[in-house]
Amino acid sequence: MTTSITRPGLTGSAIEMFVRSWHQQLATAAPVEQLLPQLANGLRVELPDRILRGQGEFRRWYAAGAHAPLDDTRLADAAFDITVKSPVHAQVCVDLPGTDHLPAVRLEWWLVRTGGSLRVRTVTVTADAPATPQAAPEPEFAHL
Repeated sequence: MTTSITRPGLTGSAIEMFVRSWHQQLATAAPVEQLLPQLANGLRVELPDRILRGQGEFRRWYAAGAHAPLDDTRLADAAFDITVKSPVHAQVCVDLPGTDHLPAVRLEWWLVRTGGSLRVRTVTVTADAPATPQAAPEPEFAHL
């Protein structure tokens, strides 16, 4: 007799809940031990200023306290673009508009379901360069 195990597919709501929960943990500086089980083997985090590979580099980066832009508070109210790519893979994209003090940012997660749980495989953060203030034009003087 053969027994088959039926696993439910990935759903947009479960994916969004996972990413929002992971973000909330980053934003509240949860212990790294709480985050590590949510990271997949082969983790890659591409930040504007560096690339983190694996849980060891993630742990060191997290311990340094520099969680930006992954802990960006604008994510809390952002709309997610979720695409289920396979029964175990999903892509999540979020575009955060720029503000007077923060550049526009695009965050892209690739998630994988392993052992029945979602895990972060890749995060890519693309930030627009902050707008540089334009120098005021020099006044033109009438030649006397």
